[in-house]
Amino acid sequence: MAFCEACKLNSVALLERIWNGSHPETSPSPADLGPGNGPKWSRRHYLRTDKHYNRFQFQGAIVEAAKHQELEKAMEMVQWLYDHFHGCIVPFGAVSAAASHGHLEILKFFKKHEISGKLGDDRDEIEAEWGNVVRWGRRDMEAAAENNHFDIFWWLHKHAPAPRYLNNVMKSALRDGNLLMLDWIQAHYLARRDGSQNNVGSQDDAGIGDTAESLLSERRFFMADAIIGGQLVALEWLLDNGYDAGDNHCNWVILAALQTNLLDILDWLIETKVVEAGRILNVAAEEGRLDVAKDFYACYWHKICAQHDYPLEPQELWRPTRSSAMAVRHVQLCS
Repeated sequence: MAFCEACKLNSVALLERIWNGSHPETSPSPADLGPGNGPKWSRRHYLRTDKHYNRFQFQGAIVEAAKHQELEKAMEMVQWLYDHFHGCIVPFGAVSAAASHGHLEILKFFKKHEISGKLGDDRDEIEAEWGNVVRWGRRDMEAAAENNHFDIFWWLHKHAPAPRYLNNVMKSALRDGNLLMLDWIQAHYLARRDGSQNNVGSQDDAGIGDTAESLLSERRFFMADAIIGGQLVALEWLLDNGYDAGDNHCNWVILAALQTNLLDILDWLIETKVVEAGRILNVAAEEGRLDVAKDFYACYWHKICAQHDYPLEPQELWRPTRSSAMAVRHVQLCS
């Protein structure tokens, strides 16, 4: 049985049995006995003789150990693995698993007994001292934020700088209406409203791998994410901090509101001039939402017609398509 399977069964005793049965002197190898002689050779015997197989088994086991819901049991298995495996690599998945389950003590244990290693280099350079290399970063902070373990989120940011992905952290904060997290991302990561960037968002300072530009490239989805979560406070935060959808991506916002049926948010978008009523009417008509189209036609059509400059500049962005024009005509006939 593999070590990771034993960890799934939540049994340190089983780990001990596998380990004790892997001693190279328990039985000679087929090479020593000759063909056809002796008992069947088990790959378990590579556990102590082959460092690559040793590290492979450790990586699978440490991930399973970190996944356990019960911290005390998870910690017991992690400590057992550290007592028996040295100079191995704790993979990204184990760190993310501990973060997602709220196991801060395990993360602190990883940090305390961390040894140096070079990512991407030959792994033979890891010295077999007590402790293991830990791969921090990638989606560990994201896993903590998505599961509301913000104490772990802050701890990782402060104590384990590494390249990370924060796009989904931003998405989760918007959908949950977490203004504290949004303020943190704004302070440490996003570009300021004046166009200058926060130096804390650089990889050298904070260890965050994504750039401000990579996160801002997703800004067209910011308002849509807040709408999907039904978070008006997040929408107000975005507007106050200058992160509106922009003329090119207003349809994303409208579609999100239509799909979630949050029509009061559509009214808010019109009142705050994020989206024009005419565009909402067009998109609703194109999407076959006759109920929405009729409501907005009754409330806003006279105002739309009173605008001498409608459609607004640029013409290509605001002109109704043939399908939407036909749909609006259908709304007029049904009203």
